[in-house]
Amino acid sequence: MNAHHDAHRHEPNRLPTVPSVESVLVAAVLGAFLVAVAGAGQLAVAAHVLALVCVWFLAVALLVGVAFGVVHVVATVEV
Repeated sequence: MNAHHDAHRHEPNRLPTVPSVESVLVAAVLGAFLVAVAGAGQLAVAAHVLALVCVWFLAVALLVGVAFGVVHVVATVEV
């Protein structure tokens, strides 16, 4: 087979692409920020929402990091 045919071949086992969590969060934050700014005089509310979302994201990232660290340590100790 030639390269052109291989490039257009359908791969049935290939999963559809899923947007990453980070890209979804960034889109949600920017969307919330733009919606809040669209209202007159609501820049402070938008900044507050943005700060809350950032703090929430950092807290979740910390918890996930700690969970993966614990799993890694437990897996290392059991081996």
